[in-house]
Amino acid sequence: MVENFVALRPIVLAAGWKRVMQIANLLLGAGGPVVQRRVEVDLRSERGEKSFPLLDLADVLQMIRSFVSSTNAAILACASPKKGPLLKCAAKVDVIILLDGSGSLGKKGWDVMKKAGESLVTAMDPKANGGNGAQVAVLLYSGPKNMDAYKRCTGEVPKGGRKPDLAMDCKMIWVSHFTTSNDAVAENIGNLYWQKGSTMTSQALASAEAELVYGRPDAQQVVIALTDRMPMMPRKTGEAATSLRKKARLIWAAAAGPSELSKFASWASRPVADNLVAIKTLDDFAKPEMLNKIIAAACPEVE
Repeated sequence: MVENFVALRPIVLAAGWKRVMQIANLLLGAGGPVVQRRVEVDLRSERGEKSFPLLDLADVLQMIRSFVSSTNAAILACASPKKGPLLKCAAKVDVIILLDGSGSLGKKGWDVMKKAGESLVTAMDPKANGGNGAQVAVLLYSGPKNMDAYKRCTGEVPKGGRKPDLAMDCKMIWVSHFTTSNDAVAENIGNLYWQKGSTMTSQALASAEAELVYGRPDAQQVVIALTDRMPMMPRKTGEAATSLRKKARLIWAAAAGPSELSKFASWASRPVADNLVAIKTLDDFAKPEMLNKIIAAACPEVE
């Protein structure tokens, strides 16, 4: 019998906490004592790195019970983030945060979005793993404010016309490229100017994909997109998301309704349950429990 929750950790990492709990519910739902028999339990992730083909049912249950009872387990924090202090990412990850600065946020929503961005950046610990921890890049994105700018941003430049300026025309502003100076980046987010443009999320995703080439080759690459609404060009957003997911994990944190969330789910990395954080209202973006869900989704090791 396995007595320590640590034995369950690789299973959770491979399959996701939701999958483990589904199995646990099936086993517990059978009623009565669990018979001593061996079964094939498929806990492979979508990329197939881990497989635990022959697990004793009693051992699985004991691992789950031990795991749930251990309040100090970092993975448990990932599974069910609580109110209170923010989690710290202690893994070697390259994280790009896409910060929505569109006009639909409203002044109060913009202030909340900035606060959420600051908190996420400071949660990424560059000093973990002996100084080989998380590094971040942050892109403030909005979109063109008029038709001329829209045409330039979408490639409809008339012959002899000037090329688009991503910052001035498309409202794509790099707060920072990849860096470990996370405290300075967080401070810069607090000083950002609200762009009040449209929501050209497709260009933000394309810009993030271009930034990935400057990441570390041995670090997990993650893109976190914060948004309050559907983008102005859903089809192009889907195409950009598909391209980006081939190179990095794409996590969405969206304050959208049920019908819109299904779209964001189609754009997120798989499994969707691990890569889509549904935010009820804009005010919730900066709440610790929501931020912890985002941090836990992005980071394989938290403290």
